[in-house]
Amino acid sequence: LIKNKYIKKLLYLIVIYIYKNSDLILAQSYSMKKEIQRLSNTKCMYFPSWPEQNIFKNKNKYLQKINNIKKNNQKILFAGNIGEAQSLETLVKCVFRMKNLHNLKFILIGDGRWKSRIEKMVNKLNLQKKFIFVKQVPKESIGFFFRKADALYLSLKSNKTFAKTIPGKLQTYMSTSKPIIASISGETSKIIKKANCGLTSKAENSKELEKIILTFLKLDKRKKKKLGKNGKTFADKNFNKSK
Repeated sequence: LIKNKYIKKLLYLIVIYIYKNSDLILAQSYSMKKEIQRLSNTKCMYFPSWPEQNIFKNKNKYLQKINNIKKNNQKILFAGNIGEAQSLETLVKCVFRMKNLHNLKFILIGDGRWKSRIEKMVNKLNLQKKFIFVKQVPKESIGFFFRKADALYLSLKSNKTFAKTIPGKLQTYMSTSKPIIASISGETSKIIKKANCGLTSKAENSKELEKIILTFLKLDKRKKKKLGKNGKTFADKNFNKSK
C-alpha cells in the first residue's frame, strides 16, 4: 500500500535494525524464514501458528441461520476478517458463474471494512439466495458453525507477500476435520496439497475456483470425510501447540 520510496527505505532500515538486535527470530512460514535469512544473520527458526483452543465452548444465537438451510444444500463457510486482503470478490464472481446450481450455499461469518462492498456486489449480481452473512462470532462459538459446514473456505489476494503467508485460520480449519476449499497461492496452497485435506486454486482466479468447487460437489461423502480427517491428522502432527 505504501508507494513512497523514502518511507519504504526508512521502514526497511528499521526492520533490519530490529533483526540485527534480536537474539532469535521466529518465522511463521518457511517462505518467511527464507526471506528473513536473506536479510539477516540472526538465528531464525520456523515457528508456525496453532489451532484456536476452546472453539466449542458456547453456542451462539446466529447458529439458527445455518440450521434454517435445507439439508440438501452443500454449505461452504468462510470465517474471519472480511477485508481487501481476503479477495472475497473472487468468490462472488465464481458463484455468479455457478448461479444455476440450486443446492449450494455460501456462509460468510465476520466483519471488516470490505464487508459492505461484498454485500453490495452480491446484491448487484442478484446472488442474495446464494449467500448468508453472519456477524462476527466469538471464537468460543465458531466451532459449532464449522461443524455445520460441508467445507471451509480460505482465500487471499495474489501477491508475493501473501504467497509467503499462512493465514492463522488454516490451522483451526484443519483441526476441525473439515475439507478446505482455497483460492490461494504459495505456501498455504502447498500445505493443503501436502496434507491432502482439500482443493486449491490460484489466488484471484474465479474460473479455477469454480472448477475445484464443482469437483468437490461431485465427491462422495466418504472422500469428503477423508479429506477432513487428513487435515486433522496433519494439524495434530505439525501444528500442535504443546510440540
